[in-house]
Amino acid sequence: DDVLNEIKNKFDHYCSLEFELACINLLSKNLNIPKDEISSYWDKENEIDIYANYDGFVIVAEAKYKERKICKNILNLLIQKCEKSKINWDKIALFSKSGFSNELLGLKDNRVILFELDDFKDLYE
Repeated sequence: DDVLNEIKNKFDHYCSLEFELACINLLSKNLNIPKDEISSYWDKENEIDIYANYDGFVIVAEAKYKERKICKNILNLLIQKCEKSKINWDKIALFSKSGFSNELLGLKDNRVILFELDDFKDLYE
């Protein structure tokens, strides 16, 4: 029982890597970027879940496998990470297990792409 409770309590954490890998597959399919061109980004100051620089087109992304909606703060933090790391991005993608805040859903910026769980159906059709 203790082991099962521990797994249940940290289930989102255990699924994070697999969710990021599925996000990479979805991003690759939607933007026609080869999967091997997409990875994560690390430097001494920042970590970005998903990063691709394909023929000069740069996309950065965050993947959140959590039981709450993503709010605009996640977008702002990702933009700040890019500024700190001097990454000039063309598109930002946000992936969420639980959806997005109304503020993000109402965002009128064609440089920002939002992916929810329903979008992953595209991978299996």
